[in-house]
Amino acid sequence: MSSVLIVNEISTEREEMTRALEAEGFTVVQAASAAEAVREIWGGSFLVAIIPTLLTGTTSTSLQQQLVQMAPEIESIYMFSSPQYSFLSSSGVKELAMFGGDLNELVPQPVAARLEEALKR
Repeated sequence: MSSVLIVNEISTEREEMTRALEAEGFTVVQAASAAEAVREIWGGSFLVAIIPTLLTGTTSTSLQQQLVQMAPEIESIYMFSSPQYSFLSSSGVKELAMFGGDLNELVPQPVAARLEEALKR
């Protein structure tokens, strides 16, 4: 049986991925942090590690480098977090506004209005 390691700090996302993979016949082990993932790698045998792009206390790249050193046979899949949990840069918002993009899902309405006003100058 193929085992999959899911690394994700957001329990609802871990559970959703687990249900989908188990329905396809995979054995799934969950890790709520990078440190927990490293402990699981030492004790298990995995085909794939699913890693979010954002992790508290480390980066997905750093975790992936550790995994390669510990178990080079494991493939890594990177998952982008839900927008409400992801990082948003102010320069990205400004660039989106300059090209007429919709900011309503990214910033509060007063911020969007002020940014539009500033860009008209």
